[in-house]
Amino acid sequence: MKNLVYKKGYFWWVYFIKNRGLISIKISGYLTSLSLKYIREFLIASGRIIGVISLPEGVFKKSDAESDAGGFTTILFFKKEKIETDYKIFVDVAIKIGFNHTSKNQPKIFKRDENGDFILDENNNKILDNDLIVIKDKLKKFCFDNNILGMERENLNIDYCFTNLTTFLKDDKLILCPKRYSHHYKSLISTIKSNTYATLKDINGVVENRSKDPVVKNLSKQ
Repeated sequence: MKNLVYKKGYFWWVYFIKNRGLISIKISGYLTSLSLKYIREFLIASGRIIGVISLPEGVFKKSDAESDAGGFTTILFFKKEKIETDYKIFVDVAIKIGFNHTSKNQPKIFKRDENGDFILDENNNKILDNDLIVIKDKLKKFCFDNNILGMERENLNIDYCFTNLTTFLKDDKLILCPKRYSHHYKSLISTIKSNTYATLKDINGVVENRSKDPVVKNLSKQ
């Protein structure tokens, strides 16, 4: 297993983290690619997956290794500690990140109200439309509730999404896609199961527009 991970050239950092050490790292495809299940098995065996945050595709320029892996761009939070019991894994999806990453100049994007006017803060400044600001607070609350030492923790009045390790392990492909466990995705699946309609606008941002995506392939199986 060690040689396989080194061969991929991306998870070498696991061997250099001290016991109970923490790392957050940008990662693409390795958590969702069907052919890279062994990497997810390696991560589970090596420590604790604290959380995974999905980012819009194309936010970062992918390396050759990441391009081969394909799939989503995510941020992985990992702690090198062995936990024998079940534990929770924080998951969230950032759709808006405060700037237009598809534009060459990457202009900032600010929050607007239903009339299209800019929303201002107490100092009369425009507010960036960035999901990561709220997700940061959600992660703080998650770490507080689960007593994850080393991570920033705060007892905030905010809700968050998570899955359990045992739930994750029930998937024989071990696909760790945050969108699967988001409230919006679960609501969409519930709508489909109840035989009511779901528009393309509802699905946009929840699944990727590509036939090879495992989330798309398994959508009808949920």
